[in-house]
Amino acid sequence: MNPIEQFFLDLNFSWFISRIAPFFIIQISACLVYVLSRKKVFLRNKIRSIVYALFILTAPIFFYFYSNPIYQGDLFDLGETPSSKVEFPKEKKLIVFTLPDCPYCHESVIFLKRLIKRSPKLEIELWITGQENDPFYNLIRSKRVKIVQNEDFDNTVYLTKGIFPCFVISNEEKLVKRWTNKTFGMRALDEIEQYFEVQN
Repeated sequence: MNPIEQFFLDLNFSWFISRIAPFFIIQISACLVYVLSRKKVFLRNKIRSIVYALFILTAPIFFYFYSNPIYQGDLFDLGETPSSKVEFPKEKKLIVFTLPDCPYCHESVIFLKRLIKRSPKLEIELWITGQENDPFYNLIRSKRVKIVQNEDFDNTVYLTKGIFPCFVISNEEKLVKRWTNKTFGMRALDEIEQYFEVQN
């Protein structure tokens, strides 16, 4: 997450709004710069004028998108409710299936820390799949974040499609919704917050 998105999150905007708002701000700013500068930058050549306008109006948003791309999971709810033989806890939890020394799993801790801060009722379990441990996850361990060693490898791989991290809302020992790392995004984060806020 970049500082602009974090700023909107700190103002208690949704994850989705915090992701897309900077694009609108940058585009509006680019339009204002063009309107205010086109009289000062007088170009007699029509082609140069068009090139200048296109550069001012498109370059900022292009470079921002290049640095902060939007994925499908940021725009659409791609969560699913597949059948699973994994044994989930009775209490309502956000289960995050991870692997030891998985860089993408480690990156997810950033979002989990923010989720914990924004959602007082949220409880998380990080399930490290396999027999190996990973001390990195101890950084987020707390009263509301439990680290679990998950040795049910076969059922976990079937559930996660072999994609880690994988995020699951569970309740009453049942899977409510699942997102793999490919489908997880801002929409999922908003839904997780809403589920734990409304359902409690």
